[in-house]
Formats: sequence, C-alpha cells, structure tokens
Amino acid sequence: MRISAVVHTLNEENNIEACLKCLGWVDEIIVVDMHSDDRTVEICGKYTDKIHSFERTGGIVEPARAFGIGKAGGDWILIIDADERVPRALADRLREISEDPGCDVVEIPFRNYVFGKWMRHAGMYPDYHPRFFRKGKVEPSELVHGKFRTDGNVLRLDAADESNHIVHFGYSDCFQYVEKLNRYSTAELERFRASGRKFSKMNMIKAGFYEFRRRYISKKGYRDGVEGLIVSVCRGFYHFLVYAKYWEHLNAGSRKVDEAYGAIEREIIDGHEKK
Repeated sequence: MRISAVVHTLNEENNIEACLKCLGWVDEIIVVDMHSDDRTVEICGKYTDKIHSFERTGGIVEPARAFGIGKAGGDWILIIDADERVPRALADRLREISEDPGCDVVEIPFRNYVFGKWMRHAGMYPDYHPRFFRKGKVEPSELVHGKFRTDGNVLRLDAADESNHIVHFGYSDCFQYVEKLNRYSTAELERFRASGRKFSKMNMIKAGFYEFRRRYISKKGYRDGVEGLIVSVCRGFYHFLVYAKYWEHLNAGSRKVDEAYGAIEREIIDGHEKK
C-alpha cells in the first residue's frame, strides 16, 4: 500500500526539517504551504517536489489539510504538522497496519510537550487523533480544532506503549503560546457566528472559569507543576477571549472604538485651536 504524508506549513523553518526527516518511510510527501516568507519552502524542496501553495486562513489549518488530502496519491494518508515527529517504531507499526484489510482509520496518542515538559494531565494526554487513514475514510473539520469525521473500522493504538505516540512540541515559550491563543480565538469566532449564540457576561465568565477548573482540577493539571497551571489558566483565558471577541464582533468592534476615539481627539484638537 502506498502511503502519503500531508504537511501544512507557514513560516516553519525552525521545525520543518526535523519533521520531514522523520517521514523517509512514506512513499510521498505533500506539503501545503500557506505563503511562508522564511526558508520553509526552500527546506521542503530538499525532501519533496510536491509543494503546493494555499491561501492563509487566519489560523485555521483544516482547509489546507483538506486540500493536501485531495492532492495525495497514496492509499493511506498520514496527517502530520511541522512541530510533530513520528518515531521509527511508530512508523514501522503504521506501515504494518496499512497492509491490514480490516482497518480503515488509526487513532494515534500524542505526547504533547509544553515548555519542554511532557504534559501527562490537564486534558493533554493521551490526546488521541485519527491521523492515519485510508483515503476517503476521514474528512477534516472546517472549524478550528474541529474533530475529524471518520468512516469505517477504527483502530486505537495502546497509549501504554510509548512507541505508539506521535511527539508534539507544541509550545516552547509563553510568547508563542499566547500568540497562538490569540490567533486561534479569532479563527473560532466563525463557530460562534454560525451558531448565532447569544452573548452574556455570565457565559463569558463561566466559559473561562469552567475550562480552568476542568483542566486544573478535574483533569489534574496541578500534577504537572507550574506548566500545568500555565496551561490551565491559558486555556481558561482562551475560552474567555473567544467570548470577548464575539462581544466585540456583535458591537461593531474596532469601528465603534475608532468613532469614539475620533470624537475624543476632535474635542482635544478643537481645544487647542480655540486657544
């Protein structure tokens, strides 16, 4: 069975080479680049000639993934991100599974690292995702961090076996983490707009508080030390921030602010001109 790896990229010159070095076992690598302005495309060219351009979508990677899947010629598809790594043992296991006629989709556990620490709690482990599948058996969501839609027989790899994991180097520092939270929260506004959700201050407060409590208390994020606390607070803030941006959207956002600031500025300038 032929295997295609699909990788989406945007300014990943610091990540992409190590990712591609872990994909030498697949039959083809499809790169979908969202107009990087660093050396990402140049580096990818050393490993594949199947590099496609795709419009930037404001933090939503799902359309680029769907586009890459459509370009893949393999019987099986592996979806992998630039900051993820496939260990050799997992590669061998997936190659073996691809020959099994009774399997259509493989759910793979992730080892997520934040600030250099493997996060075993806070809802970040084992963190299964259907990233390896027969072509046509999985359809990516169109929403940011939306769940893949699967069809057929699903095999879930045993998380107790550490050789079954994809390794994800998610966030290296707080700046990067907050930057991604800002980008993803803006992208998630589409879900709120589509649902016509009603806004209330209480819902905004509850969304942030409940998410923090879920991750830090219910999912035992406290057992991951300071990193677990940071993740839990940031994820709570993320949910709060989505509501804040939704409120901004409903109230005409920056346009309304610009009008208010403009009126204040005119009043100040008029005061100077009357002197």
